[in-house]
Amino acid sequence: DLSTDSQRFNIAGLPDILTEENFSLDLANPALKLTVRSNMGIPVKGSIEIVPVRNGNRDEDGKFSISLEINGAADASETDSVMIYVAGNQAGKPEGYSFIKNDKIKDLIKRIPDQLEINFNALTDGTKESVIQPDADYIFDVDYAFVCPLTFGEDFNITVRDTIKGIGENLGKILQKNT
Repeated sequence: DLSTDSQRFNIAGLPDILTEENFSLDLANPALKLTVRSNMGIPVKGSIEIVPVRNGNRDEDGKFSISLEINGAADASETDSVMIYVAGNQAGKPEGYSFIKNDKIKDLIKRIPDQLEINFNALTDGTKESVIQPDADYIFDVDYAFVCPLTFGEDFNITVRDTIKGIGENLGKILQKNT
């Protein structure tokens, strides 16, 4: 069992406008690129569950899982990699990535969460042969990146409000006459 406890990653440093309640980031085809690397000689089957967290609460409607399978490296000096592109469609998928259709990626970042909870659940695949080298240093590494092409959907909305100081009364009167 290679399962991990839940890990939460804060999404911090964003301008306030991007975290306000009325902000909607309706991107046409956002994607999640995952690269899983291992030099273990143990075949692994599993899933990665991603859950948005807002105001300290898990958004169960927004969670989704990605299945993965790693064959296992023949030798600890080699690395077996699985590259996965998760999106609503294959547009923009880099060469060498396997495509998994999932429309929840779009909903995940439509309203940016405070945190992402990531759960990795994996078991060894007993139907395949395993190779173990007792003196080897093993790695199991997961890299991820969100890809957000700037093509906007009909629900894209950024509300900007500000007060312009120092405008004379004459400008106000002119604007009232033209309405």
